[in-house]
Amino acid sequence: MKQSIFNYENYLMFSILSLPILLITGPFLPDFILSLCIISFIFFVILKKQYFLFNDKFFFIFLVFFANCILISLLSDYKEKSIITSLGYLRFGILIIVIKFLINKNKNFLNLIYKLLITIFFALFFDSIIQKIFGFNVLGFKPPYERITSFFNGDIKLGGYISRFLPLLIALCYINKAKKITILILLLISTIITILSGERTSFLMVIMFLTGFVIISDIDKKIKTLIMIFPIIIFFILISFSDVLKVRVLNTTLNQLNFLDKEPFFRTVKRSNGAMQVEHRDTTIVPRVYYMYFQTSFKIFKDNFLIGSGPRTYKFKSKEKKYFTKSDHSGYVKWREIHNKKRSEETKKNNKLLEGKNNNELKLMELGQGKYYISPKYDIWGDYPGFTNISGANSHPHNTYLQLLSETGVIGMLIIFLIFLYCSFQIFSKRDIYFKCIMLGIAINLFPIMFSGNFFNNWLSIIYFFPIGFLLKRVN
Repeated sequence: MKQSIFNYENYLMFSILSLPILLITGPFLPDFILSLCIISFIFFVILKKQYFLFNDKFFFIFLVFFANCILISLLSDYKEKSIITSLGYLRFGILIIVIKFLINKNKNFLNLIYKLLITIFFALFFDSIIQKIFGFNVLGFKPPYERITSFFNGDIKLGGYISRFLPLLIALCYINKAKKITILILLLISTIITILSGERTSFLMVIMFLTGFVIISDIDKKIKTLIMIFPIIIFFILISFSDVLKVRVLNTTLNQLNFLDKEPFFRTVKRSNGAMQVEHRDTTIVPRVYYMYFQTSFKIFKDNFLIGSGPRTYKFKSKEKKYFTKSDHSGYVKWREIHNKKRSEETKKNNKLLEGKNNNELKLMELGQGKYYISPKYDIWGDYPGFTNISGANSHPHNTYLQLLSETGVIGMLIIFLIFLYCSFQIFSKRDIYFKCIMLGIAINLFPIMFSGNFFNNWLSIIYFFPIGFLLKRVN
């Protein structure tokens, strides 16, 4: 009997250890392994009658939010779709119990997860450098949109993965008594990776963690000063060697901030590597597409004030006639008017060259200055996708609390916001640095003024809940 329990614990540990690796492959494999792991754990608890494992105050808080989601789904206009999300959400709560169980059963688990994460971080770092220099990584993956993605291939998640696992890894450094130089190197490579990824939110999250870490850590003041300075130095060094990064991380961010008091504009710019990039500025303080999401989610919230429209229903509600919002990028409108006029003039001029040609055979001609013009019958040179007729219809509104307000109402939003406040206050408690680092990571994930992914997304939920299991061992 002991042998079978031992084997099961090994299976459970292997499953949990595999999650950080499988998350790099996409959402399917980690969610599949997690589901099998949770189902087996529930049977294990029932067979061994170890129900006390669920006796945890943090798990009870999760159950309150979970029960609220179930109730909302049952009352939703999209009941069938929403209830699947709500019922499946239970596995993330049980995940933290499984991790707590493994920590208490296996003394090597904390050391194993530490070694695993540190290996992943270094592998992603060196692979990102290779991809930046050569244009492809060790597996031959070419980055989409000239963004560095490393082993994530077509998914732009590299920065998000690093920024969300960093607090847990630094916490594990302390519990495993890693040298301070190791911690500094991890902070350094994490900063470099998130900058290279071009994911501005992820870079901001790393900066927030560095700031919090400086406050809570026991590192020498000179090193703390260095920690706060080196991200700025690295940032300007990297963007000075990359037009793509400069436009993506610096220029675009500045253009999208309303306090610069510039006129709206839209333009395409050719970079040194020959790639075309779009630079634009609008009248909204955030990118217009996000402004439309926020506007739409608030409309949904007003009609579903207390309990919301149901988890993961924004993508359906935002398309309804009552909530659908749509507008043009004001800078693009001017650009379109100018270029439509030029296009009309060029079309009249070049149509003379096309007279007598068979339009069914000749659809495209290269004329002057390397530009391509098409006969009016095949005219596709016009609207730039994504900047005209922008709407608030999307899978989620790109902000955790606006999504929670629209989908779970005030009740669901308050539960998560209170968790954020609790974690924020615990950062300044008398707990050890291990505890504070994890709390800091949770607080950053739930920071209100932040662009975010879908709160109920399976891939993101695994990363959100994964560190909490390590926290529970220290609390109890």
